[in-house]
Amino acid sequence: MMERNGFTLIEMLLVLSMFLLLSMLSLRPISSLLIYQTEQNYLQEIASAILLAQTAAITHETPSKLTFSSQALTIEYPDGKLEKITTPASLTFHVKKNENFSFQARTGKINRFRTLSIIGDTHHYQLVFQIGKGRFYIEEN
Repeated sequence: MMERNGFTLIEMLLVLSMFLLLSMLSLRPISSLLIYQTEQNYLQEIASAILLAQTAAITHETPSKLTFSSQALTIEYPDGKLEKITTPASLTFHVKKNENFSFQARTGKINRFRTLSIIGDTHHYQLVFQIGKGRFYIEEN
């Protein structure tokens, strides 16, 4: 009689196929989670950049300018420095032409109020500039 001390080829293939099936099922949620996290990081980055532009306008007593295109936010600081923040592949600003805003010198108030839509693959966001002291917020739809 022959003694069995290991796994047969069929058993090994069965275990490997189950492992492959489970790993394939988990890849889809992980990729959408990574895209969502990339979008959240980008939204935090533009919020920080907008606040920096507003602060620069107040402290340098010269207006800061924001320009939104479909694929980027460009900020012109009072000292002439330009910063371009490109959107990730999963996001686009929903603008027909470039949208221009500026923060007033000394007060930091925005020159116009408006809501900009940011369209993502799975999530949609709104960047809302309010009337008043240059306040803004980003909300998820």
